[in-house]
Amino acid sequence: MEVARFTYESASCRIEDNGYTWLTRFVAKEKRVGHGTGLMKAVVEWADANDKELCLVVGAYEDVTDGLTEDQLISFYQRYGFEIYRFVHPIEMVRQIN
Repeated sequence: MEVARFTYESASCRIEDNGYTWLTRFVAKEKRVGHGTGLMKAVVEWADANDKELCLVVGAYEDVTDGLTEDQLISFYQRYGFEIYRFVHPIEMVRQIN
């Protein structure tokens, strides 16, 4: 079930809840201009304000990530407090309640 949608410039994502709160469809159409960063800051603020733990699946898909590797995606998510929960494909990450 969708809980929330976020947009920031060319970036967007959804928050879904199926017993766990999942960050899904995180896409920034323009890369390396701060849109993903702005979006992630808004998502993290929302999660903190609502006492939500966030889960996500790392996906390095050429059509979505424009060539970003899984390592680059993991590094990006780690800057916002996500930790690897399951290091098999697909890689899952979780951000604990702050």
